[in-house]
Amino acid sequence: MHVERTFTVSKPIEAVFAYLSDFENTEEWDPGTVSTKRTGGDGGLGTTYANKSEFMGRETELAYETVGYVEPTFFQCRGRNKTATATDSMTFTAVGDGTQIH
Repeated sequence: MHVERTFTVSKPIEAVFAYLSDFENTEEWDPGTVSTKRTGGDGGLGTTYANKSEFMGRETELAYETVGYVEPTFFQCRGRNKTATATDSMTFTAVGDGTQIH
């Protein structure tokens, strides 16, 4: 499955990047996330997270790792378990008075 969205928020790029690249915040913005806790790292490249999500009525746990981190323009996190791999990639672009997220 591939999901792609682009939208703009009226916040500075540094603040948007800091919020979305802290994957523990997925509980606030990703409706499928049940919980996410940092398990290692300083928030940058190589940081790991334990994630529990609900998808199609079933809960699953994934071990995520930050595999791309270019502040404040790019963030990528890859989650894995025995049966699935999920990759979340975000690019950030300063536009006018806000930030475009793709």
